[in-house]
Amino acid sequence: TRFLNKRLFNFGLKSSIGFFLILLLVNFLAFNYYYNANQKIVSFLADERLNIDNFEKLKTRVAEKENKYMRLIESKNSKTSFLLDRLAKSIPPSILLTDVEFQPLTMPIRQNKPIEHNENVMRISGVAYNKIEFSNWTDVLESVTWVHNLEIANYEFNTDSSTNFSLNIILDETGY
Repeated sequence: TRFLNKRLFNFGLKSSIGFFLILLLVNFLAFNYYYNANQKIVSFLADERLNIDNFEKLKTRVAEKENKYMRLIESKNSKTSFLLDRLAKSIPPSILLTDVEFQPLTMPIRQNKPIEHNENVMRISGVAYNKIEFSNWTDVLESVTWVHNLEIANYEFNTDSSTNFSLNIILDETGY
């Protein structure tokens, strides 16, 4: 019986230690598997949160830029409308305009280059049928508060009764 008890105790001890070691190994492998899966999900969620935060920041920046652009467009459009309206009211009937450019380009548009234009400049071209009225009109334009400077860029005679002209009006932002 002593031998049987000793053998049973040795076998029971070894088998129970083996069982607990195998159970511990299975527990470790299961824990490791679920821990790694959890870490993947946590890192994915962190990446998604970062992407969402970046998207929200980008969305905010785009909204701010849209607002700035819209304010700029609204102010430019209203300013342009104001200036063109004042210009149209001042034109005598003997002068016909052929071209009006607000902020004309300084050089042709090129691909992958910024568009360069003359700010606060209005270029006007047309035909004048009365030289005295043209001269009076340019004097009136020079005296207007929103005109900083008036340059006659081109003045050429077509016939005795008509001349082609081109004016560059440098605008004064404080005058309107």
